[in-house]
Amino acid sequence: MIRSHIDGHLEGKLTLEELSKMFFVSKTQIFRMFKETYGIAPMQYFLQRKIDLAKHMLADSDMHISEIAEALSFTDAKHFSKTFKKYAGELPRNYRREAKSEKLKKAASGDKKS
Repeated sequence: MIRSHIDGHLEGKLTLEELSKMFFVSKTQIFRMFKETYGIAPMQYFLQRKIDLAKHMLADSDMHISEIAEALSFTDAKHFSKTFKKYAGELPRNYRREAKSEKLKKAASGDKKS
């Protein structure tokens, strides 16, 4: 239930405290149970899922990086970029450039097969 709640609220902010109150379980228990079940801390999972969503937004839209940061409830574009780099291994603008380049290559190779 906790994982489903996290997955359904990626565009907002979330704390362990909020999860604790929502599910009537201590923060320690939530952390322990989630980590035992999924092998990752709940807030790390939350951020990883946000970054996964950000990757789709970067690859499939022309939204400015600051707009994506705002849509995903990051403090600002700088915080978003720093978090994105930590989890994705590169800056959002570099990820976007590579993703769009990859799409163009796939589209071009698809056209040649016709």
